[in-house]
Amino acid sequence: MEQKLITRMEQLNSLEKEIESYGKTMVDGAIDNEEYLKSKYKIAWFLKESYSKEEVSQYYRSHFESDDLYEDWFKNVATPTWHPIIYISYSILNGFKTWQELEYIRDNPHMCNVIKNIAIINANKHYSETGTWTDDTNLFKGFKKFENILKNQIDLLEPNVLIFANTFYLYKELFEIKESDKITDLSMEGLPQIYYKDSKIFVDAYHPAYPKKQLENYINSIINSVKITSSNLL
Repeated sequence: MEQKLITRMEQLNSLEKEIESYGKTMVDGAIDNEEYLKSKYKIAWFLKESYSKEEVSQYYRSHFESDDLYEDWFKNVATPTWHPIIYISYSILNGFKTWQELEYIRDNPHMCNVIKNIAIINANKHYSETGTWTDDTNLFKGFKKFENILKNQIDLLEPNVLIFANTFYLYKELFEIKESDKITDLSMEGLPQIYYKDSKIFVDAYHPAYPKKQLENYINSIINSVKITSSNLL
């Protein structure tokens, strides 16, 4: 393993320990630092916050250590959120297959392993104070509390495919995104809105669990946007 990769993994491990030290946090980031850093496209999903009744911090990756991720996790746990994330991430890393070309996860459960190639970044590292729904005031408070950690996390992970699950408004100023960065031809009425800056694509999208009746359009629009810009992503 080259020294640059080793150093970056050590830096990420150190940051994860810092997140853990706050207590009652979900330690997020790359599910597998090595696999993520080696991926052709570094995909980061920017979610709001996690839900847990635990009294101590825990690592996201601790949920994804099974040899059969589908049976032990993704078959039943928060499928409206995780399945679109898997479909989109898998497609981007496997030839940009459309929704119509992709197999169903239940027919190809190996697709779930793509979770180890991506990063999950929560705006609020603490567990939700309101259970399985998010209070915007608490979310913003958590985002501001962890803002410096988030900046460091993003700098270390260096994602070039950034997908915001109804969280773009929190990060727009941080990334200094302007209206002139929008790719109008790829943006849809409402969402998603597509931005390109610094050789990275920024996808302002709904939360994966939201567009139940428009799941096909949701998945295809994000995949297509990344495909079209893929040759310019660094």
